[in-house]
Order: sequence, then structure tokens, then C-alpha cells
Amino acid sequence: MFFRQNTYHRMGKTVRGIMELFQIDKGHPHTFTKKDLRIHLGKQGFDILHCENWGYLRTWLAEFRIKKLKSIIKALLLSTLDRTLYILRKP
Repeated sequence: MFFRQNTYHRMGKTVRGIMELFQIDKGHPHTFTKKDLRIHLGKQGFDILHCENWGYLRTWLAEFRIKKLKSIIKALLLSTLDRTLYILRKP
């Protein structure tokens, strides 16, 4: 299975939770760190054959280049995501 998911580092996940709690940014119904996602996929019976990350730093820098207030605020609050691609197999 080809699976793409945005993931956050621990600080980013915490900030996202606060933003969603106060309805600053609605966000997604589920927010994962890479570790959370690997555990969840394992519990669902998937083997991870390949994992590819875009990188937090690369995404963080891109947030500033977008020049939109929402993107800059996300970068300043360190709630930057990482675009993560998984190739999965269910034995």
C-alpha cells in the first residue's frame, strides 16, 4: 500500500492540539508523530517496507517562503509538519 501522511514532532503535536482545542486552526481529526504512526500501523498489522520524509527543516523554511500569515504563524509556533511517505505491506 502507498500511504502518505503528515506527521509532527512532539512539540508540533502539542501546539497543534492547543490550536485545535481553542479552534484557532481546525486541523485534522488525528495528529501523529512518526513514532505514533509507526506504532499505529504495526497494530493494524502492516509492515513498513519503505519510509521517505520531506523533513521538518525543509517544511519549516517553506512556511516562511509561502508568505501567508497562517503559514508564518505555524512556523513561529513550531507546529510545522513533515510530509511522510510509506510503502506498506500486510502479510
